[in-house]
Amino acid sequence: MADKYSVHTGPNLETANRRDGGELEELSRKVDAERMAECTFKPKPAKKYVPPTEEAPIRQNIAAVLREDALLKQKQAMSTRP
Repeated sequence: MADKYSVHTGPNLETANRRDGGELEELSRKVDAERMAECTFKPKPAKKYVPPTEEAPIRQNIAAVLREDALLKQKQAMSTRP
């Protein structure tokens, strides 16, 4: 029995072989780098904004004319009130 439980054989703990935080971060960086290597999309730079040189034509229809007329009458009615 003494051979079975000798002093030299102790429990085999796995905590001694546990990885520290630095190794895990390094592995995660490597995995992320491999994933991002597939991403090759590089958009073209945006074009510079050029404001329009002429005004856009505005087409008036009956609804727009009636709306403007109603707004004008409403403003006139507000201004004539004491």
